[in-house]
Amino acid sequence: MSEPALGGPPEVRCARMFKVRVLPGQEAAYERYLREVVEPIDAMAHEAGVFAYMHALRPEGQDAGWTHARVFYFTDDAQRQRFAEDMARAAARFDGSADATERRKALAATLRDTVGTSDYRVSA
Repeated sequence: MSEPALGGPPEVRCARMFKVRVLPGQEAAYERYLREVVEPIDAMAHEAGVFAYMHALRPEGQDAGWTHARVFYFTDDAQRQRFAEDMARAAARFDGSADATERRKALAATLRDTVGTSDYRVSA
């Protein structure tokens, strides 16, 4: 099951892709984490203009080295440059406290490993 795209499609100039590998035996827990935590944070961030839209991807083959990717699209380089800081603010609003943020991050670390982050230029 993949997440729905949020927003779009406004004109975009660049993107950032995050790839993760779900840890063995954590697939169901990770899907629940996406639904209950990640998707609400994304919705809050999207409403706040943190990114233009996003798509979630899963490879069809087993040889990709990652199990889930999230691609965020931006209207310009400045929006992409602010992404980490602005997304952290949205996540903090969702969490409600520094302790809750730490618990959320600790939970995520038990579910998946980050494989890589890459920036892209989007062409028409």
